[in-house]
Amino acid sequence: MADALAMGQKPLQSGIRRIKGDVRLNGSPARMDQAVLPGDTIATGANSEVLYVMANNAYLMRDNSVIQFVQDGAVGVLRLITGKVLAVFGPGPKRLETPAAT
Repeated sequence: MADALAMGQKPLQSGIRRIKGDVRLNGSPARMDQAVLPGDTIATGANSEVLYVMANNAYLMRDNSVIQFVQDGAVGVLRLITGKVLAVFGPGPKRLETPAAT
């Protein structure tokens, strides 16, 4: 985010930036600009995707994916339950948990 500011670009605003198809946040239909917070679960259905920003991290989830966000002390934890995600992380400690890495 600091790099974006240094380059004269505005950082992305936190929240859901793009929704395609069936996207659920904590079991309810997700809405544009809705915040995704630690403790939340976000899921995409068939032929669906979602792009969202949390603080200085950005995520693109593809179809049939489920992610849980938890906090473990000072470390943010991303639990990929199933599916596909592309993430760009800003500075700071993070932990990724997956059922299997490929």
